[in-house]
Amino acid sequence: MATAIILRRRIACLAASVVGVGVLVAVPSFAAGGSVANSNAIINLSTGTAATSDARIIHHKEISRLPGSQVATVVVTVKDEAGTPLTSETLSVTNSGPGALGTGTGSPADFVPAGQAVSVTASASVPGKYVFALFADGRGGFSTVSIFDGPTLLATKFAAFYGPVAFLTAFQNLALPNVNGAPLGSNSAHNPGDGTYVNAPAVILTAKDGNGVPVPNEPAAEFSASSSDLTILSPAISVIPDDGLGTGSLGAGTYNVQIHSASGGVSGRSAKLTFRYSADNGPFISSAPLTFTTSSSMISKVLMSLDKASYGPGENATLSISALDGAGNPVSDQDAGNFFASSAGLSTSLPVNKLLFPFTTVTFIRGKATTTLDLPIASGILTLSGRLGNGSNLATTLQGLPVSASLTVLTTQDVDSAQTRVLAAASERSATAALEAVLALTAIVKSLVAIIVKIQKKLGVK
Repeated sequence: MATAIILRRRIACLAASVVGVGVLVAVPSFAAGGSVANSNAIINLSTGTAATSDARIIHHKEISRLPGSQVATVVVTVKDEAGTPLTSETLSVTNSGPGALGTGTGSPADFVPAGQAVSVTASASVPGKYVFALFADGRGGFSTVSIFDGPTLLATKFAAFYGPVAFLTAFQNLALPNVNGAPLGSNSAHNPGDGTYVNAPAVILTAKDGNGVPVPNEPAAEFSASSSDLTILSPAISVIPDDGLGTGSLGAGTYNVQIHSASGGVSGRSAKLTFRYSADNGPFISSAPLTFTTSSSMISKVLMSLDKASYGPGENATLSISALDGAGNPVSDQDAGNFFASSAGLSTSLPVNKLLFPFTTVTFIRGKATTTLDLPIASGILTLSGRLGNGSNLATTLQGLPVSASLTVLTTQDVDSAQTRVLAAASERSATAALEAVLALTAIVKSLVAIIVKIQKKLGVK
């Protein structure tokens, strides 16, 4: 017992001495109110409260006043700097632009519009959250909803309200329809954007109102087209609202279009299509015209080319395959099946970073198929070679023929060596030295050409 008393006295004295020398002990302290980093807000469609990411809110501007008729419901989670949930705050929410805010402690289905600013307390129907809604108020345009906890702006949400269509724009994916009257482009609401012909709409229309807000879900019957030459292009089109799910989707207010050429056409002839919108037989709202040129789907000539003849080590190169029809025009947009004899596509004389056209089907848009590759680090000649297949769109004279293209990779040492020789000759002002430098460069070029010729002979390319 005596020992314990002595220990307690020593501890007390030590504490007194520590205090006496002014040692400060840090105590965690957090600012009152919500933290921007730890709080979040999610905007849901209609009366929903379970979304984990923001919905895109584009809605008709027609006034909605009935309980639960909101276009969006926002659910806010408030936490302080320590990450502790705060459920006794009063949030201030303001809206700049069209739309009215509304809230309540009950279910969002009971909310009604109240005005451009509301105070929001914790919800009874969504425990631990703060919930408010946005209603259409008859005005069109873009809205910005700001959520404050005291002076702190926790989050900003956006919505748009549209009116009638005022503008129509047309984006052209495909431009070369077949001469035989076949449809051009897919006839689907889903635009995956995978680079293939079969899945691409020929044209994507975008409808917007007078405020520039996209206008979705318009009936297909309200869209039409006019042709500048009915012997080349048919005015018949198929229009489907984009479902917004594919990587090629341009979002709400866009429409995928399939067109048709006139049957019995001739390769190389062009005409324009103007796309139009008319609601309830009203006046037309038209896009700028797009030009389409008919061609044959039969491939009669194949050319392979690179964007440069020589490159530095590791540079990026673009390889193009051009396909021409019997009239010498780019073939119609298509997925050419069995274009290569092997599913390996093209082989390379030096290792590269990827397979080149590793499928027997090759997509030609505007008569070309392209791919990119990273070149080797070492210097040398890279030859890309393959053999054509027996596809139905390949002329019989092409089937089985070899195709190739070559490029030169020059290192900085190659270039520096040549430059050094030339500079040395120039500094000596010696015609003999200059001639030797030129001959050395010529020898390098000749050796490269000789290698190319040998490769071409081996491949049977003339």
